[in-house]
Amino acid sequence: MSRTHRYYYDLLKPLQEAPDQVYLGKRLHLAGLLSWIIDQTGPADVTVTTFSTSDDFLCSFRRLKEDALIKSSTLLCDMKATAKQLPLLRLMGNTFDNVHFAENHSKLMLVSNGVMNVSVITSQNQTYGGRNESTYITTSLPVFLKLREQLEDIIENNSIRYNKWQT
Repeated sequence: MSRTHRYYYDLLKPLQEAPDQVYLGKRLHLAGLLSWIIDQTGPADVTVTTFSTSDDFLCSFRRLKEDALIKSSTLLCDMKATAKQLPLLRLMGNTFDNVHFAENHSKLMLVSNGVMNVSVITSQNQTYGGRNESTYITTSLPVFLKLREQLEDIIENNSIRYNKWQT
């Protein structure tokens, strides 16, 4: 069952038709975009980076996971935004398989099902501020692999893993 709002299909073309797309405006939100991508990839592994998240995004992500559309998940948040994120720590830990904190201002989504690899590079945090945001979506394998390699380096060498059992 798709959780994607139909207007995403008006804003964007299918990934098979348009492997590189951009959007600048107020109507694209990351939870809806992720649902739109998973409609095309099928169940996938998802890695997300952000400066700041919200309970709306986390609950939407969790619903996708409960529908077995997300196989594994990693979240990287900014260390400096931790104080603001404290009320959401338990929800983050219960939603994502792995949660890490680092000096991070990137906003990425990497979605992979083993056949299709999708990278999203955006200015948007996982919040809904009603501002114009820029988003680049690509199925380029070199872009995906480079972002994943660099992100893995940050997670392995420059982050702190959140242990949900400590809260």
